[in-house]
Amino acid sequence: MLLTFLTLKAADIEATRADVDARSSALAAAFTAFVRRASASDFDELTALLDRSVEEAEADDETLNDWGRLRVLTMYEQVRGDVHTVGWLEEHGVSRQRVNQWRSAGRLYGIKGVPGVRGYAYPRWQFDDTLHPREFMPAITAAAGDARLDPLALHLLMTNPAAGGGHTPLALAERGELSLVERLIRAAGSQD
Repeated sequence: MLLTFLTLKAADIEATRADVDARSSALAAAFTAFVRRASASDFDELTALLDRSVEEAEADDETLNDWGRLRVLTMYEQVRGDVHTVGWLEEHGVSRQRVNQWRSAGRLYGIKGVPGVRGYAYPRWQFDDTLHPREFMPAITAAAGDARLDPLALHLLMTNPAAGGGHTPLALAERGELSLVERLIRAAGSQD
C-alpha cells in the first residue's frame, strides 16, 4: 500500500512540475510580448502596478514568486535602455580592458544580469562626451560601496527625481552638489 501511495504521489509531483514549467513559460512569453511593444509610459504603469503590495490573503507562494519575477524583469528591462555594453563601447573606441580597469579602480560600476547583455551593463550617465568616466564617478562609487548599495539600486537612485527633492541625484552631481549626492546614496544604503 505504501508503494502504491508513493507511486501515485510521484505522479502528482511530476504533474505539478510540468504545470509550474508551463506557467513559467507562459509568463515569460507574455512578458516578452509586452516588452516588444511597450513604451516608457507602459513600463511606468506596469511598475506602479507591481509596486503595490499583494494584499490578497489567499495569495500563494506561486503568485508571490510570479509577482517578484515580473517586478525584477520590469526593472531590468527599464535599465537595459539606459546602458552601454562593452561591445558598444569597443565599437566606439573604448577597449574592454580599459573599461575593466575603470571598473576595478572604482571609476565606473557595472550592472550584471541585465537581460540581453552579456557581462556588465554600464549606465550611460557615468560617461562624459568622450566616453570617459565623469569626474564625480569615483566619489559616487565610493559612497555606494560604503553604503553597500548594489549597482542596480545605485542606478535607480541616481535617475530618480524623487530621491533629490524633484531633481535626480545625477542632476545634483552635475551642478556640483556632490556632498549632497553622497549623503543621499548613504541614506539609501542605510534603508536596507
